[in-house]
Amino acid sequence: RSNLVRRGIIQQGVSASCAYCDRALETEVHLFVLCPIAREVWNSVHRWFGVVSVLPNTLISLLESFLVPLKRGKGEGIRGMACHDWALWRSRNDRIFSDKVVTLEEIVDRVKLISWKLLLAKKQNSPCLFYEWNVCPLWCGL
Repeated sequence: RSNLVRRGIIQQGVSASCAYCDRALETEVHLFVLCPIAREVWNSVHRWFGVVSVLPNTLISLLESFLVPLKRGKGEGIRGMACHDWALWRSRNDRIFSDKVVTLEEIVDRVKLISWKLLLAKKQNSPCLFYEWNVCPLWCGL
């Protein structure tokens, strides 16, 4: 929101705090990395994939952690980050511009749906049903 205030999209005097937690100024780092809601979305997505991880505290470190698979010829990491960030961004915009509150579970569901659509766009034949993807994406041959 700090960028929206600076650009005059939302008026001065309107809170520039995080649309999710309302605890800190909403910067890119806070929204995607430090916000407790963003971190819980990351943790939920990692649990969904069966991954245990420690989340970094900077946007650059987070990006670097997702670039490692890309350097090995696998784009899943960066696509996963894009799905997470897009779901958070859309949910945040729903909250700011449409006054729609989106729950943590709905954000995680958006990540799953967006990543499913990316998988379908990448493959000629669907490797599994959405139900299977939703339960365990590793069943889909990732």
